[in-house]
Amino acid sequence: MLFADQGRLTSSFPAMTVTVLTVIVALCWALARLLLRRAPYPPGPPISSLISGNRSQVPSIKPWLTYVEWGKLYGNLIHYRTYSQHVIVLNSLEDALELLEKRSYISSGRPYVPMFKLMGWDFNVTLMAYSDSWRSHRRLLQHGLRPDAVTAYRFVQKRKIGDLLFGLLRAPDQFMNLYRFLSTSIIMSAIYGYEFSASNDKFVRLAGELEEQVRKLGSPEEALVNWVPLLRFVPVWFPGAKFKQSAHKVKFILDKLQELPFRFAMENMAAGTSAPCVVADLLENYPSHAEHEVIKRVAASSYSAGIDPTSSALGTFFLAMASFPEIQKRAQEMLDAVIGPDRLPDFDDRPSLPYLEAITREIFRWRPVLPLSVPHSATEDIMFKGFLIPKGATIFANIWAMTRDETKYDQPDFFNPNRFFDDNGELNDDELPSFGFGRRICPGRYMASGTIWLCIASVLSMFNITKKKDQDGNIIHLQGEYMTTGGLASHPIPFECSITPRSPEARRLIEEAMSIRS
Repeated sequence: MLFADQGRLTSSFPAMTVTVLTVIVALCWALARLLLRRAPYPPGPPISSLISGNRSQVPSIKPWLTYVEWGKLYGNLIHYRTYSQHVIVLNSLEDALELLEKRSYISSGRPYVPMFKLMGWDFNVTLMAYSDSWRSHRRLLQHGLRPDAVTAYRFVQKRKIGDLLFGLLRAPDQFMNLYRFLSTSIIMSAIYGYEFSASNDKFVRLAGELEEQVRKLGSPEEALVNWVPLLRFVPVWFPGAKFKQSAHKVKFILDKLQELPFRFAMENMAAGTSAPCVVADLLENYPSHAEHEVIKRVAASSYSAGIDPTSSALGTFFLAMASFPEIQKRAQEMLDAVIGPDRLPDFDDRPSLPYLEAITREIFRWRPVLPLSVPHSATEDIMFKGFLIPKGATIFANIWAMTRDETKYDQPDFFNPNRFFDDNGELNDDELPSFGFGRRICPGRYMASGTIWLCIASVLSMFNITKKKDQDGNIIHLQGEYMTTGGLASHPIPFECSITPRSPEARRLIEEAMSIRS
């Protein structure tokens, strides 16, 4: 009996151990949750309203400037509340890298934005919640836009930039329309194999209609539904439900931009006439019918996400060159030394032109394309520097504040590519995360970077960009003001500048390149 009792005691010991350990773990978890809940939020402005929190203190236009001012009062890690939504602002690059890169497994969510859902924009991989569905979409997106894949579309980029050069030769005053058309045409050709015939092409018109509708999304009702999601359930006829009508207009256009170019690419594949493009690549590598809807959404995401950043950066390039002629002159001297007068720049020239690389970096620093990046959200409670970032909090990386860090960038409002060279005259490793952070970094960054760099090199090689003069010969000064589209991308407001060929040889090169294609 003694041995039997000992056996029963021995056999029950592991079960008792597991039970005790389970209780200990549960108590530790409960204690951690209690301590976490007691942890303070990061400092921030006092709440101005018990209901709306700090909503009235955050301007709808250029809120990043307000966040910079708050940073001077409360530090680089800021918390505020809009209705029930907690918002965290990261004004320092170090904090952004720590939270959004090193802890990307818990900070890679996206805020739920009811207007995006109502507009049907939730198909966009960039805006999707962090989930298995997002991972399956992202996997295809990374496959289609991986570094070795995008080299296949360099011929498209070179051809379209050739069109831009010819357009600047014939109608330099239309330079803003020309670089916007360049952005759209490269994306459509690379993603769908679709060639624009003219600036009034049906897809150009659709993109223009979408931009116009999105730009109108600024009424108080449209902003309010994002902070009070229950309003999305009010009927369209209800007073104050104008936001639903706006959403329906955008959704109608987005549905067309998803369906029509994808159908074009599939029909070309079936006919055996498809040009190399991302959609064809994905359909060949993922032929199952179940993947078609995912590929369609991935393609539309690439199209809608790729136009604005490229267009914004090129707008800043023209503004900077007209504003800082000494920078332009030095870049042209280096282009002449490396390339000479007898040919256009090519991708293979990029390693030999570090000053052009520095100009590209400075464009993104001086006027960030996305001043607040694309917001993340916390997928669970996070303890950060002794403060609580609650689950579901929206996290803004204030790129504008990071580019204005005077401890790192002397005279940050001046356009100065030299800040990216070390004491030995070599490019340093300072590259701001202009394409996002962590698991949410933009997969189209390789194509966008290539397009922007080659466009800058080609235009500077062939043209002089200067401030324009009025009828009396007085220089028209550039204001350098910017506007945002859809609350994210920042573009220079329309401005004038003079764009002229650098020499008769430059004109001949452009015309010959166009005649060969014709």
